[in-house]
Amino acid sequence: MADDWPGVVAAGNGWRVIVARDAARYRLQQRGSGKDKRWGPVYGPSAPSKWGAAFGASFSGLSEAVECLPLDPQDAVCALAAAQGVVVPEAQRVTEWLEPYYSGVLASDANMRAVRDRTGTRYAIQWISPGDHEAGKPVRWITQAAAAAWPEVVDLMARKTFAPGDAVQDHDEIRVRLSALFDGLPEFAADGPWPVVKVLSAAPCRQKR
Repeated sequence: MADDWPGVVAAGNGWRVIVARDAARYRLQQRGSGKDKRWGPVYGPSAPSKWGAAFGASFSGLSEAVECLPLDPQDAVCALAAAQGVVVPEAQRVTEWLEPYYSGVLASDANMRAVRDRTGTRYAIQWISPGDHEAGKPVRWITQAAAAAWPEVVDLMARKTFAPGDAVQDHDEIRVRLSALFDGLPEFAADGPWPVVKVLSAAPCRQKR
């Protein structure tokens, strides 16, 4: 496979990880030796979670790189597309980020959570009903506010949760709590370290932010 394959998501000395053409899986490749310098498959476990144990001794940096990949290869594809100026349709982006185990969740506070979209260019605050949250139901989340920069998201959300006549102190507390969802993150989502995000899955999270 060519050096300029656009689906490369991680690379090291003599190895690289790409997204397959169907955007459904990652593939590990190594540089050919001798006259053949083309990239070819590395045969062994197909699951990226097993690559570190199987090939980590041979490919320096592979174990760390695998931990930084989104669980869903389509997340990596969207991030690559956004970086290359390709617009991912809004309908597809919104449909996916409502899922309970969406990989772009950045922080949670009770029945609210902060997310970035699949292209890594927009933030949002999402909500589920207190009853569903307390019951631990895997329901789809509802986007309450979204924008390119998190201060705008906080402002939009604060307007929804603050009624005229409420104490100013209460309004300030709301903004502080909402802002805390984005602690340590850049103001604009497009400046974030995507696709390296805290991954949520049905199993315990396997990486740290």
